[in-house]
Amino acid sequence: MTMFTEEERTLKSMVAEFGARRLQPAVPQMEDTDRFPEELFKEAGELGLLGLYVPEEYGGTAFGDVPFMIVSEELAKVSLAFAVAVSCHVGVSSLPIIDSGHEDLKRRLLPGLASGDQVGAFALTEPDFGSDAAALRTTAVRRGDRYVLDGVKTLITNGTEADTFVVMARTGATADGARGVSAFVVERAQAGLTVGSKMGKMGMKGNSTTQVYFDDCEIPAENLLGAEGEGFKVAMRALDVGRLSVAAMALGVAKRSLDVALEYAADRKSFGAPLIDHQSVGHKLATLDAEIDHSAVYIYHVARNHGASYIREASAAKLFASEVAGRAADAAVQTFGGMGYMKETEAERLYRDARILRIFEGASEIQQRVLLKHLKRR
Repeated sequence: MTMFTEEERTLKSMVAEFGARRLQPAVPQMEDTDRFPEELFKEAGELGLLGLYVPEEYGGTAFGDVPFMIVSEELAKVSLAFAVAVSCHVGVSSLPIIDSGHEDLKRRLLPGLASGDQVGAFALTEPDFGSDAAALRTTAVRRGDRYVLDGVKTLITNGTEADTFVVMARTGATADGARGVSAFVVERAQAGLTVGSKMGKMGMKGNSTTQVYFDDCEIPAENLLGAEGEGFKVAMRALDVGRLSVAAMALGVAKRSLDVALEYAADRKSFGAPLIDHQSVGHKLATLDAEIDHSAVYIYHVARNHGASYIREASAAKLFASEVAGRAADAAVQTFGGMGYMKETEAERLYRDARILRIFEGASEIQQRVLLKHLKRR
C-alpha cells in the first residue's frame, strides 16, 4: 500500500536527512547541557519545516496536515525533544494566529514564525489544573482599547525561547466555564510578562519547560484571537492537530525503539542463539511491529481524510500511538537487559522520552474520556 505521494516521500527523505546529518550529532550535547539547539531550529525554518500551515503570502509553505505528521514522525525518531519544540511551534502556537488573528497581527508575526526567527509557545495549563482547562484562573480584563492579563501558566513548552505566546485567559465569569475563556497573543517583550526558570524534566533534554507569569500585563485589544468567549473554539483545530502530531511523534519514537531493539536482538547471543530467535523476545517485537503499522495507517488516514472536526479521531490516534510507543521503548530496554538501563544506550533515552507521550496534550485517561463521550452519543 502506498501511503504517501511523491512530494510527501521527498519531504520525508529530506527531514530524515536533516535528522541524520544535523540533529543526531547534536543529541549528546542536548542530553548533557539541556540546551535548546537554536541554530538547528533556525535551520528547520530555512528548510520550510516551521511554516507548514502559514500561507505563502506570509512566508510559509502551507503544506498542511500530512506533511506536518511526516515532519513530527521523522524528527521524533532522532530527538523527541526537538520534535516537540517544532510541533508546539507549528501547531498550537501558529495555527490560532493563522485561523483567527487580525490581518496586521498575521503580517507582523507569521513571517518570523515561519522562518524560525520567532519561536512560538502555547500557554494553557496552570498550577492548579491541567486537563480541566475550563477551570483556568488567569484573567483578561478589557480596559478601553487594551486587555490586562493576570495569572500564572505552567509546564509551557518552548517557554525559555518563545517570542510569541498564545494564551488562554478568562474574560467571563468562572461559572461560565469554557464559554468564558478567550485566546490572546502576548509577545515576549510585553511589560508584565515574566518567564520563569527552566524546569527540570525526566527526559526531553534540550527542550525547555517553564512557568509564565502575567502581572498587570497590558496588550492591545487587537491581540484577541477571534471573539471574546471563543478561546476554545479558536484553539480547537490547533488542539486536534496537536494531538495528532503527538501521535505521529509517538510513531517515530516507537519505530526507533523497535529498530534499536531489533539491532541488538540480532547481534546479541544467548544460549547459543541470537536473542531474536528466542520466542520471548522475537514474538514481542513482532507484535510491536504490527501495532506500529496500525498506528501509522490510522494517523495518516486521519491526517488526509478528516473533516472540519476530528476530536474523536485525534484522541484515538494519540491514545493508541502513545501507548504503543511506551511499550516499544520498554521492550527496547528489556531487550538490552542491564545495559538498557545505562546512560550510554539509546534505549535508555528513548524510554525516558517516551513517558511524556502518554501525558501531555491530554493524558491517556483524558483521551479515554473523550472517546467514551463520543461512544455514548452513538
